[in-house]
Amino acid sequence: MDISKFISAQNSFSTKTARYNFGTVEYLEDYYPCSRYSKANISRRSCEFREAIWRFKDGIINDATDTLVKRIVDRISSISGINSGTWGVFLVPASSREKTVSRYARLINRLKSQLPNVEFINDCVCFTGSRAPKHNGGGYGCTTSHFRLTAPVTRSNVVIVDDIVTTGRSMQEAAMLIGAGKHFKFLAIGKTVYNTGRF
Repeated sequence: MDISKFISAQNSFSTKTARYNFGTVEYLEDYYPCSRYSKANISRRSCEFREAIWRFKDGIINDATDTLVKRIVDRISSISGINSGTWGVFLVPASSREKTVSRYARLINRLKSQLPNVEFINDCVCFTGSRAPKHNGGGYGCTTSHFRLTAPVTRSNVVIVDDIVTTGRSMQEAAMLIGAGKHFKFLAIGKTVYNTGRF
């Protein structure tokens, strides 16, 4: 089955949830990372979903990544009161400005056209450097160390979006950067699942 058709066939508003010490993360699908386990140990559909996420992260436009973007937009748009003027959206930046732009440009443009009253916190991101991806550098360090916000977040409610959630560290650090006193909602495309169990 074509993965874009599979993703489209899912209810756009349905999500799974994972509990962390900082809150509950909603996510669209399970994500099986490249690991020592053989692809034979997971379904073809799961392999295709993994490939779609990789393409999304690389900023590649095809049917599968376009469908992922649509599902994220649909989910954010379905949040009660999202366009009331009290909400902001923050997409956790990638390892560099260039990667962040290529990854999120389509998503941000669609959200802005659909939700004109939402504050897009990424408009206030200033990159101060870059950081090596975990698989290249052996560890991230602080997720938010390579950028800063140039203005305070004025909205009382914030949706924090990441592509993949594993430990939840990126989302937690993003929430700390945005500041206390906010109501956060956490959303990811995929939740890392290993064949030996969940994190």
